Amino acid sequence: MNVLFIYRIRAGVDIWATQTSINLAILERFTAEGLEMAFPTQTIHARIDPAQP
Repeated sequence: MNVLFIYRIRAGVDIWATQTSINLAILERFTAEGLEMAFPTQTIHARIDPAQP
C-alpha cells in the first residue's frame, strides 16, 4: 500500500521543520492506532569457504 500526503507550506516558513513536524504527527497518530510502517529489508546469506584465501 502506498500512501501519499500532500500539503502546502506558507512562503517564508521553514520547510524542513514543517515537514518533519507533520510527518512526526502522522507517525505518532499511526502508532497510537496500532499501525506499523513496513521498511524495505534485504537478507543476504553468505557461505564462507575456509579453504579459500
